[in-house]
Amino acid sequence: MPDTADGVAPRFPFDIDLAGSLGRLAAAEYRCCSFGNYTLIVDRTGLRLEIRMLADAAGTLAAVVGLPDTPADVGASGVPH
Repeated sequence: MPDTADGVAPRFPFDIDLAGSLGRLAAAEYRCCSFGNYTLIVDRTGLRLEIRMLADAAGTLAAVVGLPDTPADVGASGVPH
């Protein structure tokens, strides 16, 4: 899953301890923000934590993953309301 407006998928090298930490992080974030989807992928490329949120939760997504702030309310034309 490439990074999109409704989600990010940071990648990490394979590490058993890190996989456990990412799983606990995903569960804690779900407890806080159950409107999001959190998926930990373990495969031949390492670890990937997919985080998706509704489009109107872009600010929450930015806060969860430490992205720069995004406009709070942008209409279909791209113009902030």
